[in-house]
Amino acid sequence: MSPAAQRPVSWVVLANHRVRAATFAAIFLVIASHLYERPQGGLVWALLTLHLWVYPHLLYAFANRSDKPLKVEYLALLLEPALMGAWAAWLGFPLWIAFPVFLGSLISISLYQGPRGTAGAALSFGAGALTVIALHGFTFAPDTRLLTSALAMSSLGIYLLLVAEAARQRGLKLRHAREALREKEQALQRQLQANQSLQQQLLEQANRDALTGLFNRRYLDATILRELARSQRESQPLSLLIMDIDHFKQVNDRHGHQAGDEVLRQVAQALAAGARQSDVVCRYGGEEYLVLLPNVTCHTAQVRAEAYRADVQTLPIPFGPEILHVTISIGVATFPQHGQTAQALIQQADAALYQAKQLGRNRVAAQNQAGGLR
Repeated sequence: MSPAAQRPVSWVVLANHRVRAATFAAIFLVIASHLYERPQGGLVWALLTLHLWVYPHLLYAFANRSDKPLKVEYLALLLEPALMGAWAAWLGFPLWIAFPVFLGSLISISLYQGPRGTAGAALSFGAGALTVIALHGFTFAPDTRLLTSALAMSSLGIYLLLVAEAARQRGLKLRHAREALREKEQALQRQLQANQSLQQQLLEQANRDALTGLFNRRYLDATILRELARSQRESQPLSLLIMDIDHFKQVNDRHGHQAGDEVLRQVAQALAAGARQSDVVCRYGGEEYLVLLPNVTCHTAQVRAEAYRADVQTLPIPFGPEILHVTISIGVATFPQHGQTAQALIQQADAALYQAKQLGRNRVAAQNQAGGLR
């Protein structure tokens, strides 16, 4: 199949063809009725037939095969007033023939080109008329028979109705195109929102520990730097707690790794439940957790740590027919007195946690002002 045969028909070309074919056929009847009592040679009837019956269909076929069908239509709308002007001048400008074809020529092009097209059509009509006058001489015979006048009126009415219908169809197509565009835009917005939601979910998953649901080490590394920078900028304290589940290996050895996982989850939930919205609760690794406490002094951090310790000590952890109990040891360090960097604070809190373990576990230990343990 050729590319021309595969190319869809432009709705503008199709609409113009329908209006043009019907209107030109009506104009043929009007002119034929006018020439009925004026014997003409075969050449005149051949030209009239070629222009008003054959030309619309040839133009339609040519426009469909053109790479620029709208340009072909525009050129045709400029050419047709010249041909109509030529017929009007040759007939002697009968009013009920010249006026409808002149008005129709202007309307046809003004629908697509506005005032500029209207002026072009008027000039084209005049050029066609002047050409015939120059070759054939000027004649003026404005009267027409009643039949011709009636046919001209009917033809003009039919033409205006066809143009109105074409305009209505054009408006419907534009409205449908806008609605389709709006639906696509809404679908695109929904897709963008879904993508953003999915992106947020993926980001959340990347920052969360799969077992406990707490933030992971990756998230902590970025957050602690941000919180430290804010604390330095606002001259506010930043405390952190490092805690470890006491004798966690014994839980795994005695009850199995599934029990150990359940203990990790239950302790994580207890820590998250006791946190403020601004706190950052992370699984630091293995059975260790880390809690960032923005704007919290060392003394308040110890109070919070003691509350965590007590909550976990009394926390019942169902596992099968058994109720498990565990304890935690906690080390506390605070910016700026215990360190100026994330690494220094974590080292100090870790040292305090080690001291809590050494002192018998299930307790809280914190650094003193001089960097020693208390």
